[in-house]
Amino acid sequence: MTDWNADKRRILWRRSVATMEAQGLPVEKDPRFLGWVEDWIAGHIPMAEVQRRYGQLLSETPAEPADAVDATTYAVLDEVRQEIPNIAGVSLSTAEERAERTQKITDAWQSGRT
Repeated sequence: MTDWNADKRRILWRRSVATMEAQGLPVEKDPRFLGWVEDWIAGHIPMAEVQRRYGQLLSETPAEPADAVDATTYAVLDEVRQEIPNIAGVSLSTAEERAERTQKITDAWQSGRT
């Protein structure tokens, strides 16, 4: 079992964001969201709570069709959850489910660019 301390969580978060940004995909920069990520890094809340809060934030803001930032941010959050399988209450997705989710994100991102 890996010890997921704050330093390892921060490295994981930065790596996941850098991967998306290297592909030209934007990641959420809202200060509230970034504060929740910092709470997760510090070990105060689980990643599932970050995702729940982010979903709530999105529901409170005006929607734009197929927003690339939202899709990319969800992909980063999903990657982080998959990397840390010992988070309580988080069930791991099968490879098939992950592939389907990735395709939906890609489709949403591409339709937002047209």
